[in-house]
Amino acid sequence: MEEHPEASTWGQLGAPRFRENALFQDYHGLLSFRTAMASFMEQIRGGRAKFDPARVVLTAGATAANELLTFILANPGDALLVPTPYYPG
Repeated sequence: MEEHPEASTWGQLGAPRFRENALFQDYHGLLSFRTAMASFMEQIRGGRAKFDPARVVLTAGATAANELLTFILANPGDALLVPTPYYPG
């Protein structure tokens, strides 16, 4: 943590960063993280695909992703089958 205080609440750089992240955030995820994820996805695809950070949505786990996709893709009365293993929440 001493080498990277920006990643924690420690040190002079860490506290302002924590306050910035602790405030209300965009439901799509932090733009800086979406940008990093888009760059990573481009790298692992060998540059064959481009990813726009504005079109990347991050969720807090598979359960949140499944719920989000359900609201986007399903209509009232539709049913979905979720294969196992799954989080039994």
